[in-house]
Amino acid sequence: MVKTPGYSGLMDMLAQHYKLESDVKIQFHSSSRPHQRARAGKADMVISHYGKAGMEKFVMDGLGHWPVMLFANQAAIIGPKSDPAGIRGLSAIDAYKKLAASDQPFVANQLPGPNFLDGYLFAESGSKQPLSARSTVKAAKKQAAKKAEQQQAYFIWGALPFIKYSQETETRLDILVAADPIFHRIMASSVVKGSEHQQQAKAFEAFLIRPDTQAKIAQFRPMGSERQLWWPYGRHN
Repeated sequence: MVKTPGYSGLMDMLAQHYKLESDVKIQFHSSSRPHQRARAGKADMVISHYGKAGMEKFVMDGLGHWPVMLFANQAAIIGPKSDPAGIRGLSAIDAYKKLAASDQPFVANQLPGPNFLDGYLFAESGSKQPLSARSTVKAAKKQAAKKAEQQQAYFIWGALPFIKYSQETETRLDILVAADPIFHRIMASSVVKGSEHQQQAKAFEAFLIRPDTQAKIAQFRPMGSERQLWWPYGRHN
């Protein structure tokens, strides 16, 4: 699976609950390229962001069953705790408009997710130019956070990796805008076809999308945060 569900503690929590009704032992392996591990015959199920490179090809190559939506983590607009632009708690669109109308610095986080959100919010807000156009640096992940720290700038990143970053540093940045569905980053599972433990993987997948399990996902608060950062997406409708 991709790294976020692992280091956030979500999968360990779900596995503990699954132990109460099954004697199947579950082993997790976190990777930025989980489909490669499955292709090598080292996994029975892959969990990744639905749009992550590799998911479509893995399924269309006949190696994995059709993806099942499980849950979503989320991105956020992050900026100085003092929030000079005054965007804290706004919707994503209103925050973007306010930032675009201000002269506050912005760091473009060079990742597909933040790039998409910048492009979408720019188009939706009707601003004159995307916020990324005012970025003077090219950086991603922790390096983008460090640049934003130096400039006391705003930027877009995953809420969970930022919380992990903030626990490792004495940051003057904070999550300012998060409660907006556009920030949700959906993850899905694909059970590996013909794997040794395919039936057990299917059973665990069915457990993950049960209503009571989906409620546990919504209630989970990762890494000492009081924010809801995992959202249920395993819907049967």
